[in-house]
Amino acid sequence: MIKLSRLSLSELEVVIPCFENDALRDVVGGGATGSYAISGGNIVNYEFDGEKYCVFYGDNGDSFVFRGVNVGSGSMGGGVAYQLNGTIHLGDSYSSFDVDDMLHEYGHYMQQILGSFGSYVGVAANSLWATIRQKLSGNYDYYSNSSEQKASLLGQIYMDYYYPGSGHTATGYQP
Repeated sequence: MIKLSRLSLSELEVVIPCFENDALRDVVGGGATGSYAISGGNIVNYEFDGEKYCVFYGDNGDSFVFRGVNVGSGSMGGGVAYQLNGTIHLGDSYSSFDVDDMLHEYGHYMQQILGSFGSYVGVAANSLWATIRQKLSGNYDYYSNSSEQKASLLGQIYMDYYYPGSGHTATGYQP
């Protein structure tokens, strides 16, 4: 038989550290914490019942949930962000990455889940080609590429549907 007893509040006490905003940015700066300080706030990775998702917590109090993805650091080269298999890699300098960039990359995730494997390989190749063209020519508009336009459109549709009136626009979105 298990004996139940009553505990006092002091016996149940848990110490939870509280941080000022600047200290919080240092703590959630990346690595194994699963949190990243980006422009305008922080993105935190979560997993619940086997589903991954991340939440943007804005410095202004906004919060947005992105289901099906987590974020990570690193880039394919050249410092650019990209999405692969449900992980949005924030690029080499993710402190300049913002919610509008997140919407665009989330649009690439939606391209992946809405299309076949072959279509996703085509999107990835098309995005890579747009990156190369931009780097080589210096004046090529990366977001004029059809795959990039579609990613921006899908990200914007997501934001407008779940967070109407948020004031955020997917990077590269052209109504």
